[in-house]
Amino acid sequence: MEVLRDNYTPLIDHPKKPTPPSEQQWRDIDITVTHTLIETEEEAEELDDSSPLIKYVEEDNAEQTARERVRDSFELKRRQATYYLAALRYRLADSAEGASSYTETLLLDPEFGAKHPILDPGLGIDIILDTDLDGFRRRDVTHQYLTTLLREENSLLYQEISNNMSMDGIYRYRVDPDNRLLHALFSDCSRAEELDAYKPVGDTAKEMLRDQGTKDYDKYNAQRLTSVNRSKDYVFNDPLFIAISFFDIMVREAFYQRIDWHMWLYYYESMTRLMCENYENTEETDPDSEWPNDYSRLMYEMISNMGDLLRIMEQLVKNDEYDVKDEDGDFDEFIAQNRIGEIEVEPFLSRQ
Repeated sequence: MEVLRDNYTPLIDHPKKPTPPSEQQWRDIDITVTHTLIETEEEAEELDDSSPLIKYVEEDNAEQTARERVRDSFELKRRQATYYLAALRYRLADSAEGASSYTETLLLDPEFGAKHPILDPGLGIDIILDTDLDGFRRRDVTHQYLTTLLREENSLLYQEISNNMSMDGIYRYRVDPDNRLLHALFSDCSRAEELDAYKPVGDTAKEMLRDQGTKDYDKYNAQRLTSVNRSKDYVFNDPLFIAISFFDIMVREAFYQRIDWHMWLYYYESMTRLMCENYENTEETDPDSEWPNDYSRLMYEMISNMGDLLRIMEQLVKNDEYDVKDEDGDFDEFIAQNRIGEIEVEPFLSRQ
């Protein structure tokens, strides 16, 4: 990982491609340099009368002292030299296009991508935050990174979500800067929107649920997550619970940051359908319990979270901070959403 970090550091701290001065700036440099060499009108007379510099020199000599001209010339020479040096450094540095392409290929390699998020999770955070990666497949690397973190129990994603349950007010989580991954994604939710951070988490959770449906034994029809013999924090070891919590933190924060986009909360609906398809009463199910099995616990979490989101919306509407009227000025669609818990659970209850 030290080799990767050494190879990636130039990409994170890469010099920006220098912008060449405009034609007018080059002309100003040329004029000023020549001007500095011409201290008197007599010296100017030695130039060809057709020179465009003559008029400039004659008009400006009276207002600008030799010292000022030297100062201005030095500054423009410095800028000229800075540009050429920056251009040379950009071409010779390890962060030029060739190294960027190599690093991109390395990070997107499936085998390597399955290891670096665990061995050095800070690398993925750096990529998420580096908005200067022109042409770099930052979104693809982020997706592979989050997928690996969700599949690896006790990864950084698990740890940070477990440590990010403190509330900032009634319904809002406090996105602690110490939780670097969540803070990188959600301190500015437009970054999570840009990177489609929902997709790797939602897709991986759905894939896990489909995989469970093909097994002879589905562990979620037992009470691993709800057993009284386990600590309350045990749920933070489960990838589906982590995925549900990820969306909960993301969407709540998007509400408060006034992100005018759904952040793909639709994944709750598709995850609920897959859970209902997998749900069975087995010997390990307790029908008399509040949560007969783990699927019932996970669906409860999603419905509870949705209820809080509606209450957040209601609070914002009351404070005139949000408008939920439809084109006709009615609230019917919003009011109907208050039945979301009932709507989602009906297919599930009908099977019991």
